[in-house]
This record gives sequence, C-alpha cells and structure tokens, in this order.
Amino acid sequence: MMPDTNPKGKRKIVSAKRNKGGEIIGFQLEDHGFMDYQGALSEAKAGKLAGINLYPSFVKDVISQGKQNGLLKRLRNLLFGSK
Repeated sequence: MMPDTNPKGKRKIVSAKRNKGGEIIGFQLEDHGFMDYQGALSEAKAGKLAGINLYPSFVKDVISQGKQNGLLKRLRNLLFGSK
C-alpha cells in the first residue's frame, strides 16, 4: 500500500497498465503522466518514486535473467504466497 503523502516531491504511481496477457507494461502517475515499465524501474532504483522500495538482490535477479515480464505476479507471490 502506498502512502497518502508524496514525500520530497517524488512522483507517485496511481495505477498500472497491462497488456492482453495481464502483464504490467507501464504506470499511470498522479500527475496524469505515463511511465513505461523500464522507465519506472529506473526511476524506482534512483529513489524518485513515492512508496516504492526495491530490494537490490531481487532487482538484480530480475534484470540479469530478463524476467521483467510477470514481475508483479512474482512480487505478489513472494509477499503473499502462490495462488
């Protein structure tokens, strides 16, 4: 869950855009802008997105193995178990 406030002027994601397969391809921002998946990952790594925390080993694994597709499913499974 994302915080209600936007600390230090960071950009805030308000929704995700999915492809027909259900995988996230981009994000709608609070300021009505849009950011593609790779752009959001770069911004998150730089600490420019509010309410987003990345774990370095998880990000390294995702990038090095080319597993960007289905990232949300993997993260949800890690946090809440498989469904």
